[in-house]
Amino acid sequence: MTVYHHKKGVIKDNAIEALLRDPLFKQRVEKNKKGKGSYTTLLRYVIEINF
Repeated sequence: MTVYHHKKGVIKDNAIEALLRDPLFKQRVEKNKKGKGSYTTLLRYVIEINF
């Protein structure tokens, strides 16, 4: 089992609330794999260099 070292210092009162405010549970924006916003030029650029 992995141990997570939180970034909140010493937790005094409410451990659950302190961990929920930690960067581990922050919202993240995921890149679309298909559809609107999924186009990337990086892969095409890398493939052209290799050939």
